[in-house]
Amino acid sequence: MSSWHQPTNEELTRLASFVGHLESRSYFFDRLENPEWLVPLKERGFFANPPAPRPGSEPGSTQFPHWPEGRYLVRMAPRVPDAVASVLKDLPGSENPAVTRSLLEAAGALPQEYVRRTGHKVVDWVKGPHAGYFADEAASAIGRLLEAGAVGQADRAARALLSLRSSPDSRPSWQRVEGRFRDWQYGRVVDTLLPTFVDEAGLKGVKLFSWLLGKALRLAGPEGQQSEWDDRSFWWRPAVEDHEQNQEHGVRHVLVSATRDAATRYAAAGDSALDETIRHLESRCSVLHRRIALHVLANASHGADLAGERIRDRGLFDDHRLRHEYAELVRRRYGEVSTDAQQAYFERVEAGPDLEERRHWTEFRGSEPSAAQQAEYVGRWQRDRLSFASDHLTGDLAARYRQLVADFGEPQHPDFLVWRGNVMLGDTSPRDKNEMAEWSPTKLIEYLRDWSPEDNTDWMKDHSKVGLGRAFKSVVEGRVSEFVPYSTVMGSLDATYVRSFLEALEAASKGGVVFSWVEPLKLMAVVARCPLCADDEVAGWDRDCDWRPTRQALVWLLQAGFSDSDSRITFDLREAAWRVLELLTKDPEPVAGREKTDVDGGIDPHHRSNNTVRGSALRAVVEYALWCRRELDARGDETGAGFDLMPEVRAILERHLDPQIEPTLTVRSVYGRWLPWLFLLDEDWVLANLGSIFPTDPALAGLRDVAWSTYIGWCPAYNSVFPPLRSEYEAAVD
Repeated sequence: MSSWHQPTNEELTRLASFVGHLESRSYFFDRLENPEWLVPLKERGFFANPPAPRPGSEPGSTQFPHWPEGRYLVRMAPRVPDAVASVLKDLPGSENPAVTRSLLEAAGALPQEYVRRTGHKVVDWVKGPHAGYFADEAASAIGRLLEAGAVGQADRAARALLSLRSSPDSRPSWQRVEGRFRDWQYGRVVDTLLPTFVDEAGLKGVKLFSWLLGKALRLAGPEGQQSEWDDRSFWWRPAVEDHEQNQEHGVRHVLVSATRDAATRYAAAGDSALDETIRHLESRCSVLHRRIALHVLANASHGADLAGERIRDRGLFDDHRLRHEYAELVRRRYGEVSTDAQQAYFERVEAGPDLEERRHWTEFRGSEPSAAQQAEYVGRWQRDRLSFASDHLTGDLAARYRQLVADFGEPQHPDFLVWRGNVMLGDTSPRDKNEMAEWSPTKLIEYLRDWSPEDNTDWMKDHSKVGLGRAFKSVVEGRVSEFVPYSTVMGSLDATYVRSFLEALEAASKGGVVFSWVEPLKLMAVVARCPLCADDEVAGWDRDCDWRPTRQALVWLLQAGFSDSDSRITFDLREAAWRVLELLTKDPEPVAGREKTDVDGGIDPHHRSNNTVRGSALRAVVEYALWCRRELDARGDETGAGFDLMPEVRAILERHLDPQIEPTLTVRSVYGRWLPWLFLLDEDWVLANLGSIFPTDPALAGLRDVAWSTYIGWCPAYNSVFPPLRSEYEAAVD
């Protein structure tokens, strides 16, 4: 404004004495809008010494003071860019991320013709510590450099900002790859930078993210070696595209997607750009880069010759690590490529698989596959490979594919080596769940009773009771009302199938499906009495070794039945439900002597209580009591009598408060987790037993501590609970 004036020497001197404290500087500089003050302030050294980090009020903590002068520079950058650029060029990097943020904001706010002047400073500043404080501002400043044509400076700054490091993962010899800030923020910064980088820098933008991905692979592998981690990328990144199978997250996934998106964006510019992109990715000597190259080519709208070369490439055809993206290329581009490429693909399918894989069968099963087993494997293999091009097949080829489907069924995710984390050996169903969904309950139960893993015919897919049970569960979930009347019949089946049935009922109940609980409770009573001993003849991968997993599923089903929903157990079945639950509270798991091992392995007592039968049964006892209270209240009964209305609950709770009977931390954590609700159920009982829940005997300190820490860590703070627990709070504070 015309009324703005430069400060006098007297004003500057008075200001210097006034802004000795941060509060005073903030008050002045946050209100200063006069650009005429900037140069005199620079000459007086007001911008020369940004604040450094200082010790915080808590031991070991650090504070990062704000820099009000920096905020003034940000506001002035569009108004007096010469003066602001002059200030910025003299400022080095800072250990204080609050200062770095202001510097980057100011650089990003300069008009484009001034941006290049500060590019080398941006490269320096982004190397400062605590990058999470200024990552977004850094991304914005790098974007301005790209728009100004300073591609080299932007590239160096981006590599510094997005640099990677490794930290030990939970698996031996593997590393977790991390950026300089949180994973979600890393992804946001990459999303911000990527479009501008590719649009302004072209192939150099692709190379940036490709280089970062290569570095992530090297850091993640055992002892820094890329090959094994990269070779197994089909496991941790099943699909290059966004897909339901990509269930993990983290920086390495961000960089796979970024390299894919950058390559796709640049390749769309034309044939030359597509050729450059594919050849760069293939030159990186990484399985993942080659997978990305196939994905880009599969989704391009041009480059039919390149696609044909890859489709006829025998190495790509045979490489199981590239199967998904190779199949994607065939599906999308088979109809566009030359007749020679199509013929080469079909000839390889007709030639069949390499039956040297018989060696794996021999090692796994101890016998050679029969001729019939080999023939079936070849047929399924050819069906799967032809399915990649099925939309483009005509004439004899189409008829050949239809016959293979008729002989062996529709292919099931043939381009994935894994599906939803289920390995192909020992974990699949011998019959497709869609086929089984058409069967009557009696036919399906009969099949479950009669089928044996010894009936396997597919020598590369050892089907198992685990896999069949999973398919059975899916069928039951869709037809609960039809299967519930056969509940007691289920008790004669293998434990694996009984568990699958109970899990299906639990899922249905949680989903709001209403069914009669009469027959399921009869089955549950049988299961609760089944012997726990393991069958030594059972292989762990083939089926459940004993009834323990089934008993755990039984408890979880009861918990679902005690919910406040229309699908709950009806109250007239109270006695039947309790008889089952009471048996489960006597289960031998958990064992006190094993708890330390679990804690050392990262399983705390609270989580263990939901993953052991007795622990989760005690949780279900409280849920049973709450279910009783709701049902009694709905009938108009007076619930103030508390456990007098449910003495069976009181007896179990008191029994497991006796450390001579129940010494486990796992079960004691249940009392802490449900303490507010125990007050709701019977406050007098809780007050009378507080000394047992939180014992003062030093020998029982572990039991007290786990109950208290679980209460504090997992329960909301209720005003009504605080007064009777005041002394416990005071003891904890002391």
